[in-house]
Amino acid sequence: MARYVRLILGRQTRSKGESRQQVVHHAEERKGLPVSVPGPARSGDIVIGDTMAEKWYDSLPDDFFESEADKAYREAFAKIRAGLEQGLGFDEACKTVEVKDEVLRKQIIDDMLKVILAEEHFAKKISVEDLAKKLKVSVEFLDAIKQIMFHNIAFKDA
Repeated sequence: MARYVRLILGRQTRSKGESRQQVVHHAEERKGLPVSVPGPARSGDIVIGDTMAEKWYDSLPDDFFESEADKAYREAFAKIRAGLEQGLGFDEACKTVEVKDEVLRKQIIDDMLKVILAEEHFAKKISVEDLAKKLKVSVEFLDAIKQIMFHNIAFKDA
């Protein structure tokens, strides 16, 4: 499958009188592959044959656009999940989370519990009792979290 890249350079890349189809045809001849240029013709379209040029952000780290809170969430969720997979209880797994901001840490742990409840109980249909055993927390605690989730949903737009 041919790929293309559109670069807007602010200058005309076609010769006067040369149609868009002729530019594509020349690119096909040059590379020997079909080239597809979607959309209306624009000044500055450059067709590159079968490879896509490197994007300016390809060399940036994967987490470059994440905020510190997003990074903390991702790392904490991974640590808690790893702890649970090793057989730790929820509270024990949460002790492995190291976040400097204690308010953010508590929020992460609260959100993780809700995520686990949503994934395991609501999506996978695991009973609250079985989930409580797995997480080593009380059934009443999970029921309270479930009620908080319902409350948050009910009054989200209020």
